[in-house]
Amino acid sequence: MTPFSLKQITPTDSCFRAIMAPDAASVIYKAHFPGSPVTPGACLVEAVCNLMEHHCGRKLRLREIKNVKFLSIIIPDGQSDVVFDITCSAEESSPKYSVKATVCKADSTCAKMSLVFEG
Repeated sequence: MTPFSLKQITPTDSCFRAIMAPDAASVIYKAHFPGSPVTPGACLVEAVCNLMEHHCGRKLRLREIKNVKFLSIIIPDGQSDVVFDITCSAEESSPKYSVKATVCKADSTCAKMSLVFEG
């Protein structure tokens, strides 16, 4: 369960860009942290997983987290969207996808990820 709702997906030269809105009413924000909600990093990784499954049109398995850097927090303020820029490439010899994701809100980079999916 991610605390985001999908607003738009746009193809790019390298894969796609997704614009999502944090749902301030999500139970995740009630637990993390009450009174001062912050998006958990695991929810950002899960959002990328869900976006890749949507893009590929099938269920994928997160095979490897090569690198994840959380650079700034995402507060569900109800005004700013979160942008997921996804670069992906499929491996020719296997059903694996190498993915790089950058997560931004306003002018701030919030996270960078390098993931491998299988499916």
